[in-house]
Amino acid sequence: MRLFKKNVLIIIIISCALLNSSLAHGQELIPFLKGKWVGTVLYQATSAGFISSKDFISLNILEQSYLEFKGDAESISNGKKTSWGFVGYLGKKGRNICFINQTNKKIFVGYVINTRHYSSIKLYSWDNENNRAIVYLLQKINPSDN
Repeated sequence: MRLFKKNVLIIIIISCALLNSSLAHGQELIPFLKGKWVGTVLYQATSAGFISSKDFISLNILEQSYLEFKGDAESISNGKKTSWGFVGYLGKKGRNICFINQTNKKIFVGYVINTRHYSSIKLYSWDNENNRAIVYLLQKINPSDN
């Protein structure tokens, strides 16, 4: 009976260890965002439908602390160049993302796309001035050191 209890205890400990390690591998990692990201408008929509655009955005994420980050940005919208600082937040799983323009409080929301070979961010915003929804696709071009 004593040997049986010992074997059951060993099986329980091994099962818990295996279950714990499989759960750890299933968790999503928080993406490392520091570095330079550039992107263009993927598409934009107005009350008249979808229109083309040559708008551009560049983000330089200077600091990241787990789910929070900040940096500076530059955008070209309707031929007008603007620079601004931002703060941002990642969702708990590291996929959803939110940027807040510190100058005019404009909000960009989207998600991080991480694959084995590249990282990108898809951002959505609303432009009150021109009454349009904008979708940006950004690529990381200059990874920063940890």
